[in-house]
Amino acid sequence: MKVLLLSEVSKVGRKGEIVEVSEGYAKNFLLRKNLAKIANAQIILEDKQKREREAKILEEKKKEISDIAKKISEQKFQFNVKTGENNQIFSSIHDFQIKEKIMNFVKNNGAANIKEDDIILDIKPIKELGTKKISVKIGKGGLGENIQLEIEILPQQ
Repeated sequence: MKVLLLSEVSKVGRKGEIVEVSEGYAKNFLLRKNLAKIANAQIILEDKQKREREAKILEEKKKEISDIAKKISEQKFQFNVKTGENNQIFSSIHDFQIKEKIMNFVKNNGAANIKEDDIILDIKPIKELGTKKISVKIGKGGLGENIQLEIEILPQQ
């Protein structure tokens, strides 16, 4: 018997999945505890259409990530910091500041599906002047694309 799971059931499936289970298990456990409902032809069709829509959105996001990653890797991001004598730096550049610059660039280039959570940086605060190359991952899971990002830290004038 095919059922649509209304919540996650251990060793059976996740919420929203259509799974094949024995009739007794479905009637005596899943349906009785409102963990599932019988999957008729309409529910199966709606599930198929939902999966197709999600696949299309995923493909669009993957293309968008690829396009914006190429643009970002060609871009040089500049940060101005306060310095003292002998170009001693008073503050550092943190990952959230770099993310902010990247997000501004993404928004200005029309990539609407990319969110701040999709940008992953694993760096320590930067405390020296000059040009640095850092590794950035844009996108999560199978959508992710690793790029090298060039940032330049200049003394504030």
